Amino acid sequence: MQFILLESMTGSDYTKVWAPYYTAHKILRGLLDAHTATGDERALDLASGMGNWMYSRLSVLPAATLQRMWGIFSSGEFGGIVEAVYDLHQLTGKAEHLALARLFDLDSLIDACAADTDALNGLHANQHIPAFTGLVRLYDATGEERYLTAAKNFWGMVVPHRMYGIGGTSTGEFWKARDVIAGTIGATTAESCCAYNMLKLSRALCFHEQDPAYMDYYERALYNQVLGSKQDRADAEKPLVTYFIGLTPGHVRDYTPKQGTTCCEGTGCWARRTATGSWPRRGRRRTRADTAPRHRAPT
Repeated sequence: MQFILLESMTGSDYTKVWAPYYTAHKILRGLLDAHTATGDERALDLASGMGNWMYSRLSVLPAATLQRMWGIFSSGEFGGIVEAVYDLHQLTGKAEHLALARLFDLDSLIDACAADTDALNGLHANQHIPAFTGLVRLYDATGEERYLTAAKNFWGMVVPHRMYGIGGTSTGEFWKARDVIAGTIGATTAESCCAYNMLKLSRALCFHEQDPAYMDYYERALYNQVLGSKQDRADAEKPLVTYFIGLTPGHVRDYTPKQGTTCCEGTGCWARRTATGSWPRRGRRRTRADTAPRHRAPT
């Protein structure tokens, strides 16, 4: 029902439709990871079936409908599904799966970023960051320069123009105007999902263009936000992760589980991989954050 309702929506109402393709991404990613980790062909078969179903649904919709859907706040959010579908295509070789990945293109934003026109003011930050990692993957598959150029320019619109000192971005989940970052500092800054997905985008871009700025940013956000975004406690019934990182004087990180389940709880579990995902081949050693000595600042 959520998929059907989204196709006819003209404005956001997440009390009725809350990002069905975002949920589809989590399921698809889990199936692909299960196949990669275990070699179980059943997981790949299910993932391929999901891809076939999404293609059969989206490929018959008018282009204008798709553009409207992907531009709707929250309801049209699809997370990292483009990257996941790209990975599915790498495994299956099906042309339909590559075509499916391209059906998530939000042309208005891609074209603006490809032209280096900053269009981020007022956008829901984490709705769009993972989409640009997907564009890097689409460039890998198609060679279409528009995708890579858009991703590189988008990164440059966030770093440093909408970046806090810890590497995080967004306030209250949204971006404000360019270069007004100091005026946006508050209790709901630096959503954890945004930092994680900016790490993924930075890493993907660095493999195409070895600009040290990408790994400088990666190091900043990894050590100052992501590694400290999870608290380990043996009796915890839910993931103890940060949602926002308040940056006002005296603010402390809040790991209290929220009512229901937040996006940052799922992303917070994935984020554990970022500590070992980029530098091991260079021989760099580091201590895991949860085994390092802990320091409590005086209150």
